[in-house]
Amino acid sequence: MKLVSVDEPMLDDSPVGKLTATMLTALSQFYSDSLSSRVRYRFQVHREQGRYLHAAPLGYRNVQQNGQKTLALDDSAPLLKQAFDMMATGGYSSDAVRQFVTAGGLRTKKGHKLSRQTFSTVMKNPVYCGLIVHKGQTYKGNFPALVSEDLWHGVQDALRGKKKAVPKKTVDESFPLRGFVKCGYCRAKLTAGNAKGRSKTYARYWCWNKECKAPGQREQRQAGS
Repeated sequence: MKLVSVDEPMLDDSPVGKLTATMLTALSQFYSDSLSSRVRYRFQVHREQGRYLHAAPLGYRNVQQNGQKTLALDDSAPLLKQAFDMMATGGYSSDAVRQFVTAGGLRTKKGHKLSRQTFSTVMKNPVYCGLIVHKGQTYKGNFPALVSEDLWHGVQDALRGKKKAVPKKTVDESFPLRGFVKCGYCRAKLTAGNAKGRSKTYARYWCWNKECKAPGQREQRQAGS
């Protein structure tokens, strides 16, 4: 079988044809290598500028700032910050923290619950303390850090089992979000308890802020007092 090029009829078995084929192949390879080199150079410049050019990780969103791509914290950032804070104490297992933030509504970008592997990957990502790591080199990001570097390193110690557990407050399983969820009016942390009805007891969350203007708050505080 003999390959015949319609666009390049000069490529044949003659000495000139073979030389031409070799030259065209070399030029194509040169163009490909040159393009790859320019792309690597531009990515390196972006990293040195602290720019994160990939899809935003959990807790962040891709935005444009002054005409350049960067990251900004999204609505899931507070829950993720809570996860880092809990892990850094050394008093909670990874599964316990994952279940806690899952109950609070933390989900992946696609809306799924975080698996153990995904949660572990998130906790180990240095992007959350404002750093970009590439091939052993570390660059300071130009985007807001979710946690401090000290806290992030504390989480890594806890994940490796190097951090001694500290006494932790017992969490009532009936009210896992008490002290964490906030009032939609005054942003104060909600408390929780059981309210007695005529024939049943109902679990509920409410705001104890005396200055809160939420409808019905005054009646609720009086009923709880």
